[in-house]
Amino acid sequence: MPQSRWGNAYLRLRLQRELAAGEKTYEELALEFDVTEDTISNFSKRYKLEIETIRRELADEFAGLWIAKKEARLAEFQQDVEDINDAVEAGDEDDWSKLLRVKHTALRYVAEELGHLPGRPQIHVENAKVTYQVEGVDLSLLHRAPGDGTVTADGA
Repeated sequence: MPQSRWGNAYLRLRLQRELAAGEKTYEELALEFDVTEDTISNFSKRYKLEIETIRRELADEFAGLWIAKKEARLAEFQQDVEDINDAVEAGDEDDWSKLLRVKHTALRYVAEELGHLPGRPQIHVENAKVTYQVEGVDLSLLHRAPGDGTVTADGA
């Protein structure tokens, strides 16, 4: 596996978690990831801080995933919005509408993340029975006339 494969976030995290668990030798990991033991050793040095963090939180399935942390997600949104602001200020008119749409979407996601806007609930109703109640009217006294669909009340 060439070094560029560590650019794959899933593979990188998998190896970081394996190293943090400490249950396999470098030789076993080298075979599993189709690399040399030196590559595993270099990887463990390069990502030492991340591996230590995962080791402390090994029971957490999200350990090592920065995107699972609220502050990290917000920081990414902030950086994206700052980048968009810089691009708009640079005067690239062709991209303004697209950039502003992305910026506004990012701002909305941040507001939802912080609880400033309610999420958009999805309500799906299938075969719902609706019951109407009219104040002051006994609906049990209403009858549908045969044929024309007219509704009449008993005693009227």
